[in-house]
Amino acid sequence: MGIYKTNKPLRMFRLDNLANINNLLTYFFTIDNKTMYNIVKEMFYSPLFDVYTEQRKSIIEQEETDNQPLQFKKLYRYSITKIDFKFANWLCNEGYNGYTAGIMRTFKGVTKDSRFPEEIMLCTPLDDVEIIQEIRLKKTNRDKLDDILLDIKNKNIDYKIF
Repeated sequence: MGIYKTNKPLRMFRLDNLANINNLLTYFFTIDNKTMYNIVKEMFYSPLFDVYTEQRKSIIEQEETDNQPLQFKKLYRYSITKIDFKFANWLCNEGYNGYTAGIMRTFKGVTKDSRFPEEIMLCTPLDDVEIIQEIRLKKTNRDKLDDILLDIKNKNIDYKIF
């Protein structure tokens, strides 16, 4: 864990924004890029939704047809490393510095929702951020982190926490 400072303004894609994801699905569907369309879809669509019809109905705004893309009304993050890397590669090639997402829902089955942790992906982290302080903590030792953050804040250091 660490405290980092950005070296420049970063252009970050909001992965937890419903409009962003639906716009990407529409864009890739419109330009007939099925590979990227399916990648974006797979990042938010668990195969379990096909089994649990009620959950499927609760997240789908518009079903995919030959003429229209899938559109979500709720986002549930579903992560497969290979798929996430392909999306990250596309995003970095499109001029973004990376993506961010707050805590999101993820689907575990029946009616059980779980939390998917916050994410930050940087295309070129060695160029974009520098570490201010490395923090080695046990999971339960939040006081040390709070003291460090207060110290940085009191010195008016420009920082970002990742």
